[in-house]
Amino acid sequence: MKKSMDELYREAKRFDEGTIYQSRAYGEICKRQFRLYDEMCALFGPQLSRLLEEYAMAVSDECDFECRHFFEQGYLLGRGSKE
Repeated sequence: MKKSMDELYREAKRFDEGTIYQSRAYGEICKRQFRLYDEMCALFGPQLSRLLEEYAMAVSDECDFECRHFFEQGYLLGRGSKE
């Protein structure tokens, strides 16, 4: 039985299990992100926290679609087909 693209995507190694996630460069990005978050909350007050979290969730949902697109394209390229 041929697996769907969603099934293949779910079977792929999670980002937090990969080497990029554990790299120094990624760790530095995360530290910078947290520092900026703290600075923005200090500057704009506690209301900003809720808005930033909702915004981040929306961006995360958008990124998930982009990841799925690139996963599918990489799979198709690996198979030697273009769709």
